[in-house]
Amino acid sequence: AADFGGTLELDGDGDGALNCDDCDDADAANFPGNDEICDGQDNNCDGEVEVLDGDGDGQAPCAGDCDDEDVTVYDGAPELCDGIDNDCDGVIPADEADDDGDGQMICEGDCDDTDYFTYDGATELCDAIDNDCDGALPADEVDDDGDGQMICGGDCDDTDPLTYDGAIELCDGIDNDCGLNVEEIAVPGDFASIQDAIDYAVAGDAICVEAGTYNETIDFDGKAIIVEGVDGSGVTFIDGGGAGGTVVTFDDSEGADSVFEGFTVMNGTAIDGGGIYLMWAAPTLTDLVVTANTALTRGGGVFMHGCTSTIAGMVVSSNTTSNGSGAGMFFNWNSDATLTDVTIIDNVASYGGGGLEASYSDPTLTNVLIADNDAVVGGGLYLISSAAVTLTNAIVAGNTASSGGGFYVTGSSTNTLTNVSVTGNDASANRGGGFYLAATLGVTMVNVDVSDNNANEGGGIWSNAAGNADLDYCNAYSNTPDSFDGITDPTGSDGNIAEDPAYLDTSPLAAADWDLHLDTASLLVDAGDPALSDPDATDSDIGAYGGADAELWDLDGDGYPEWWQPGPYDAVNYPALGWDCDDADPTVYPGAGC
Repeated sequence: AADFGGTLELDGDGDGALNCDDCDDADAANFPGNDEICDGQDNNCDGEVEVLDGDGDGQAPCAGDCDDEDVTVYDGAPELCDGIDNDCDGVIPADEADDDGDGQMICEGDCDDTDYFTYDGATELCDAIDNDCDGALPADEVDDDGDGQMICGGDCDDTDPLTYDGAIELCDGIDNDCGLNVEEIAVPGDFASIQDAIDYAVAGDAICVEAGTYNETIDFDGKAIIVEGVDGSGVTFIDGGGAGGTVVTFDDSEGADSVFEGFTVMNGTAIDGGGIYLMWAAPTLTDLVVTANTALTRGGGVFMHGCTSTIAGMVVSSNTTSNGSGAGMFFNWNSDATLTDVTIIDNVASYGGGGLEASYSDPTLTNVLIADNDAVVGGGLYLISSAAVTLTNAIVAGNTASSGGGFYVTGSSTNTLTNVSVTGNDASANRGGGFYLAATLGVTMVNVDVSDNNANEGGGIWSNAAGNADLDYCNAYSNTPDSFDGITDPTGSDGNIAEDPAYLDTSPLAAADWDLHLDTASLLVDAGDPALSDPDATDSDIGAYGGADAELWDLDGDGYPEWWQPGPYDAVNYPALGWDCDDADPTVYPGAGC
């Protein structure tokens, strides 16, 4: 046979490529144009062979080694705490991050990689954080009493929430401020008069006044101090003497840390604010009786102008205005105060607002009794262009006026009443026994009872603008001569009814002594707005003792809320629940008379 090139034209490995073209005619895996595979050979005969294992880790790049210069990095390698993708899966594990830049990864012991100051071995800071990642907070970084300050921050008694560095000093014989230069000042022990003690005091001091009568008037002079009658308002009196002047004055931008509590304020005489005068100030007022004070024009008991005070546990009684309005209280010009557990009774105004007047102000009143007050207009309340006065769980009863026995509302006013009993008010000389609504934007009432009110016209509600009263789930009953005058009777729509409220007792001469709890058979029980459930999760009752906050009444401030449930006081079951049987007397409560 002829030799046409000898072995050069043979295909020794049968891969289809002749020896003269095949770079390895002894291996069928190697020939020109073949696909390269990861075997350390020149499979496509291009003269290049991929590196099999550059770093000696036993794996070539083509086999998955994503970094052939690092022996710890290859496909399937165990992850190390080095911030590198050791196993070549394209992802660095979360615990190998140092997101906060503190130089330590989670896998190295950083227990919070969002906090630069927290890592294994870090210095502990006074921040209530386990900075050194040892799994425990130091004892001095705990706030056991919840006063917002830790021992390391200066709290000298972490078992008492009223004691910490910078706390306001209280009349309790304790170093509340943890050694700052404030003190408890005794009257009459350290100073004979309260005003002398105020003049001496610095911010944070507590002036502790013993029981007795102090014939003086006082001015807080803008100081952030506590002035406290330590034995309470029943035995501690500041008597203005009737000689002229407001008894207690706040007119120097006092704020919430100016606290006045535990006194009866009496016999003051002034143009505005015979008892307490507040001008552009917002002190905290608690456990006070304001009585027998007179103002020539506004606020026989209390006058406020531009004030947002918090008032709790106050009785305003038997105050007068000789030629003006707001005999009990006068809220003037953005006085959007918050009142809780306040009793306003037996005040007499020469014109408007026997109980209170709100003029261009929007106070919020909760658990409030306004009874037996007298005025020409608005025996209980006189509201003038006050856009958002709110009453919740309130009683307006037995007030008298020529017009608007309970309420006289005028100007651009829009007010909201929820769970209010408006009963037994009188405007027999004119209009609006319960409500006199004059050109107002509207009064919204939910779960309100309007019953047994009397007037010449509009015994329940008299209005001069149809549509300015919106009633939902309300009751109107036995108003003389009628329940509605000037507005459409809403009975039968929007949950409104006309039923006898069946109050427990309205026989006492003074309405303040009436028991306006509902009888268990009253048709007002569970007849209120179902969206406003009672504390026992049943549908809300109509009247002052219905709705979610019905259990919060504590007018006498003894710490025991009045019972809210329909029916008389249950002397067996209610004391165990902490319900008070007499919310007008702080000496009577469960375990002491109930």
